[in-house]
Amino acid sequence: MGDNPSRHSDSTRPQTGGVDFERMIMQGTQGGRPDAAPRPLDAVQRQTPGQDAVRIGTDATNTVVISNKTVELSFKDGNFDNKLLYVSQHGADKFNRIKINDLPPNTVVHTWIDRNGYFFWYDDGKPGPKAHHYLPNNALLLEANNAKIDLERERIKDNQQFAAENFGGFRNFDRNYVPARDGTTNSTSYYWKLAGGSAAALEIQEHALRESVRNSDNPYFKIYLSDINAAQAMKPLRDRAEQNLPYTPNNDYTRKKIDDALSLSKAAYDQTQGELGKLGKSNQYPSLNVYLPLAPQRPYWDYNKLPDDYMGFWGGGFNQSYGRMQNLTSLRGLIMSNVVPRVHELPNSP
Repeated sequence: MGDNPSRHSDSTRPQTGGVDFERMIMQGTQGGRPDAAPRPLDAVQRQTPGQDAVRIGTDATNTVVISNKTVELSFKDGNFDNKLLYVSQHGADKFNRIKINDLPPNTVVHTWIDRNGYFFWYDDGKPGPKAHHYLPNNALLLEANNAKIDLERERIKDNQQFAAENFGGFRNFDRNYVPARDGTTNSTSYYWKLAGGSAAALEIQEHALRESVRNSDNPYFKIYLSDINAAQAMKPLRDRAEQNLPYTPNNDYTRKKIDDALSLSKAAYDQTQGELGKLGKSNQYPSLNVYLPLAPQRPYWDYNKLPDDYMGFWGGGFNQSYGRMQNLTSLRGLIMSNVVPRVHELPNSP
């Protein structure tokens, strides 16, 4: 599991007459118990009873057997990483689970990110460097020592933690982030702050998030990647400003990154709007001035059992992506005019 797994308090049902959006804002990212309505991992694309297991590989160093959408590997296997890499390249459509056998009883599995993507590592309680075992992008579940790790949730948590450690964390856009009120100053200040992280850290997070955007339908990966791309747009400007050097906002790199960020926010907005539209209810959309917070940890897959969590997840993505679209559209126009709003950390440019 992730380095700092978060816990989630119990959710309550919405008040009579509809969803209590204001209470969701007070609750923030807290949601219902993940086990209250388990994510339907156990039901996805199960093998047909009686169907033969699938063997993938060319020799003993890379051959694995896939059964019930699961790749089983032994902790003791010297070809562990080679087999996992081979099956991810040649059999990704045939599995979405990884099961690790023979793991020592006091060993815990953690996940994290580096420049090559998402990986897991074994925590045996001993000091020293740990090997990185890279996760196939299609893997949804990892089982080890009777623990079941939802890899989608781990990827979300790892991105949140990585951003918090390197850039100060992802931020909720609220009524203070409205271009007509603040001239886009607050959102630009946020992106400027993210840009204070190292270029290498931004590239690591961009790579990981882009993998998730390609392989997951979770809209929060798009929202997070939008923020990272906007920070990358600001990075060369901030670096020059910190050296008291002149800078030109309207440059090819900054425009491209802002366009990428805007495209991702729009994709997240369209996706969440479409999902909420499936409900066919009069209160299915939170008002665009409600500002539900980012809530990627909420169990979102069962509106009937967990309506607060469903609406918190999709409504939060809806409001937060819309807020980013507004601000990025305004910021793009300013950049095209060769202007950056006066941000909180911006020294005078010579």
